Amino acid sequence: MNRFETNNRFILGNVVLGLALLLLVFLDPVSEVLGSLAMALWIALVGVGVYLLSGGQGGGPLNPN
Repeated sequence: MNRFETNNRFILGNVVLGLALLLLVFLDPVSEVLGSLAMALWIALVGVGVYLLSGGQGGGPLNPN
């Protein structure tokens, strides 16, 4: 993966995690509208954000690649 694509994934991951933070801050009013779907949406945003930040390599913490 080239450096430009890695940088884009990193920035996009941070943007998605920022959206997850905003959703978490306003979780009470959002959950009144969406119900339990709001928590599922937050979990999905965090998962996608962490995946993008990790580079999608899928290795564990002991994997040096």
